[in-house]
Amino acid sequence: MGSSSPMPEALLSEEHMDADSHASEQYEMKAYKSARACSFTISPVEDSIELEEDKMEQSVKGLHFALDPRTAPPSLHLSNSSLTVTYQVAISIDPLPNNIRRLMMTSDPSVTNYLPQVCADVVITQGQYYWEVEVCNSSLYKIGVNSIDGQKGWWLERQGFSFYTIYDGRRELLNTVPPQIKTIGLFLNFGGGALSFHNPVTQEHLVTMPTLFNPSGVLPTLGLGQGSLKLRCGLPPPLYVFISKDSAYRGPCGSRISQWQRDVRFQSVQKVIQKFEVLSAANFSLKPNF
Repeated sequence: MGSSSPMPEALLSEEHMDADSHASEQYEMKAYKSARACSFTISPVEDSIELEEDKMEQSVKGLHFALDPRTAPPSLHLSNSSLTVTYQVAISIDPLPNNIRRLMMTSDPSVTNYLPQVCADVVITQGQYYWEVEVCNSSLYKIGVNSIDGQKGWWLERQGFSFYTIYDGRRELLNTVPPQIKTIGLFLNFGGGALSFHNPVTQEHLVTMPTLFNPSGVLPTLGLGQGSLKLRCGLPPPLYVFISKDSAYRGPCGSRISQWQRDVRFQSVQKVIQKFEVLSAANFSLKPNF
């Protein structure tokens, strides 16, 4: 039998074009799904905290979410994009009590307990994510995450010229935040049990709150009693979160838990996130369940 004749070059070219077109369509669809802002829940894999590929991609490239209008009280007005919240006392039917309003510039811890809050439309139960909040004409707000039942919160709070951290039943004065700060970065390491705050302008670490989040998840949340706050989400974690001088993720070597907290030059955010997953797995195995 004679050998089969070679495939015509034109046909080969068409097949390559079809393959390239198919790959391009897949890439575009993947990019669209990654960039689309929507309401969704990130659910953990049973008996495992290893991230799936798409969740790893979200950790690296950033998580898109918005504020949920259903959770906003009448005193808080959301923009059409649901990314900006404004306190509107003039049209509010539930303004802050007068006695609380007089205490706005004091350090009384009861003041921010009355702040109206709005939650995001995403429940985070796994992974590591970074987002920022821009502050406009406000000296009374709190930024952080809430438990699903609303009983626990992890906050950076501003009251007048003072800043506080609130977590696990504690409220502590924080002296590392400049009063003129206009943008605050948040980095949530759910599996590793930490929420850290950063100054994106100076690329400085402000504070880290170590904790143990309930597996049911947390909601990014804003509390506001003056001015406006604007979400900036879908952001990749900046490298300075990990390598800045005061970063909580740098420290002495030697123990299993701090095995990757070393003064090294990270090559990419993805490698950092992957190292974070190793750390989270080690911490998760050592922590009791709720």
